[in-house]
Amino acid sequence: MKKVLIIDENDEFREYLCKKIEEHGFDVTAGLNGLDGSLKLRKIIPDLIIMDHSLTRKTFFEVVAEKVDNPNTISVPVVLLTNKVDKSKIAEYAKYGIKKIFSKPLRIDSLLKGISEILGTTFEVDDTPCIIEANFNDEIIFIEIARGLNIEKIEILKFRLEELVNIYNITIPKVLLMMSGIKVEDKNIYKLRTLLDIVVKTVKENYDKVIVLANEKTIKDYICYVDEYKDIQIRNNLSDALDDLIGQKADNFAQDRVVEDNLLNPKNKDVKEVKIEMRFETENITRKLETIGNNIKIAVVDDDFVIRQFVKTSFKTLEWQIDTFENGKKFIDVLSENKEYDLIFLDLMMPEVDGFGVLEFINEYGIKTPVIVFSALSQKETVLKAVKYGVKSYMSKPLNPNLIKRKTAEILNPGF
Repeated sequence: MKKVLIIDENDEFREYLCKKIEEHGFDVTAGLNGLDGSLKLRKIIPDLIIMDHSLTRKTFFEVVAEKVDNPNTISVPVVLLTNKVDKSKIAEYAKYGIKKIFSKPLRIDSLLKGISEILGTTFEVDDTPCIIEANFNDEIIFIEIARGLNIEKIEILKFRLEELVNIYNITIPKVLLMMSGIKVEDKNIYKLRTLLDIVVKTVKENYDKVIVLANEKTIKDYICYVDEYKDIQIRNNLSDALDDLIGQKADNFAQDRVVEDNLLNPKNKDVKEVKIEMRFETENITRKLETIGNNIKIAVVDDDFVIRQFVKTSFKTLEWQIDTFENGKKFIDVLSENKEYDLIFLDLMMPEVDGFGVLEFINEYGIKTPVIVFSALSQKETVLKAVKYGVKSYMSKPLNPNLIKRKTAEILNPGF
């Protein structure tokens, strides 16, 4: 049995990948960080290493340098996983035995194909065209599915939802499952059931916290007539769904409020203990951001000087480049000079050129940089308009520095 070593510090991603590779008949060992992976590399002498670029305790380059210095492991091929491909280092990667490079969030079908080419094996995977995206906004997990249902990607969704729950410390989330235009044949009902089971488990069987946006009769009928799903709500348009979800009292994403209440009213808990929890949560998110690397460029586009400085200060412990712009016109002028960013924070209501003008420019020129929009809960129509421009993430004012970091981690350091 061929042996595969997987070194990745994202717990949910590592668990998923180990499970998926084991299903195809491999002996899989997990490395929890760079040091742990280095020790296990010497111990098991694998046939293949699948390794994330962002590692602690030992860096990626330290681990692969040890690999080539050891005559027992020098020829072991490496598959590199990274959030950002540095094209200038591709030639350098080759001397360490790196055969394939894949960007996160990962396309599992491409990864399995790459593994099969290296090891001379074949994998059977569902090749149904499918796009699944999940993001957390205003206490709601938005799941958007397009083209079709793919069981591999549905299984990945389970781990993506776990990742979001952990990033934001959500107790019981509200979920909007958007499946407009999806058609499900009878032979694929099992995929729909798997999808619904994953969503229901995420909300801990609180069915009233789930709304499905769908117009396909098969989907509606299945949800309505299967007893375990009949309490799930179905809506025909996004506006109504948002009314229902945003209208619910915010009682689930309660971590910050609970901590605040405990600090102000410490009768039930030691204040020192609560402060320690807050510090640990902040440190965990900061560590997650640090693993992304230092070569990160962020643009903050807002006409409010206080907001611009607030966002910039949120990243003060990181060696990132934060550029600020007081209106959309100045930002577009910079983008026109082919300057690239890893992430854009964008206010929608600004003078000269507003946020929608910026979004139009981004779409027209095919700029793929992720955008986080600043909005207010009362501006539902504004949010809906931003969604039509392809915006997946938005934050409500007033802003919270910890939430800014969590949202950045969600976008820039996803496992899935």
